[in-house]
Amino acid sequence: MRKLRIILPVAFLAAVVGVYACAQSKLPKPQSEFRAGAQAPDFTLKDQDGTPVTLSKLQGGPVLLVFYRGYW
Repeated sequence: MRKLRIILPVAFLAAVVGVYACAQSKLPKPQSEFRAGAQAPDFTLKDQDGTPVTLSKLQGGPVLLVFYRGYW
């Protein structure tokens, strides 16, 4: 019972600090705005295997761009 009296306030404090830290974190703002149907700027990114892929080299077929920020 004595350990519980120590653990509960510490756990509560840790939870409050964690929530505060999450609330203070700021997500990066988008660099520009994209609209449906607009032409995407050319860029090069690595695929899942680490191979560079350039958007302009994919012309001639359908391309689906999915942007995932990596964290929620």
